[in-house]
Amino acid sequence: MDNPIDNIGKNEKLLRASKDFQKLGEGKKRRRLLKEAQRKDGTYIAVKTPKQIEEERIREEEIREKLIELENVSHFERPEGMSDEEYTRKIVEMEAEICGIAPASPRINGPITGQISRDFYSGSNTPQIKTGPRGGKYTLGRTKNGRPYRRYF
Repeated sequence: MDNPIDNIGKNEKLLRASKDFQKLGEGKKRRRLLKEAQRKDGTYIAVKTPKQIEEERIREEEIREKLIELENVSHFERPEGMSDEEYTRKIVEMEAEICGIAPASPRINGPITGQISRDFYSGSNTPQIKTGPRGGKYTLGRTKNGRPYRRYF
């Protein structure tokens, strides 16, 4: 009759033979080392509780349903005369709608607004170029929170 110890993998056999492993009590470290060795050998079989199996099944079903929804959305019939850019934009909008992403604000790429004081600019909209104490050229600007700073170039 075959001895079950002969069927143990190489890593597990080495681990069980080590003096350090034999000194360990029945604790977490011993179980963890044994699991790692069995995983390396490919002999470890994880035991799942019925609750874990049910949760995993539910997660897989939800993922499958989302994929089916996305596949239905991404199949959009392209009308004749629609440019590539418009087609791509329409598909992105439909996918964003399914995922719950809000549409982009129309002011994202709009003009920059805000108060800029007149001492920074001379009459026109071009910044006034000034010379620093060591001869460097700079323009004055303001950070988002209103603190002034010099932009050297």
